Amino acid sequence: MAKFIFVFVLLVFIFINLSCAPNSSYIGSWKNHSPQEKAEARAKKEAKKKQVHYEMIKKLGEIEKKKQAANPYTNFWGSSTK
Repeated sequence: MAKFIFVFVLLVFIFINLSCAPNSSYIGSWKNHSPQEKAEARAKKEAKKKQVHYEMIKKLGEIEKKKQAANPYTNFWGSSTK
């Protein structure tokens, strides 16, 4: 009985895999995006990445200002400038 269930589950997974393959004749909810849509998505992703990078740099600057206010005799790497 266990062998039958195993074979059945295996066949189900094989069917799902073949039906979602790009070269199959299956027409489902998968969408082929146009080059314009791909470019828009890429631009949006890049803008998000730049925004996150900008926010990180801004936070690092704020942290550095707090460090300098706490101890004005240290440089960026934490060593003393005296």
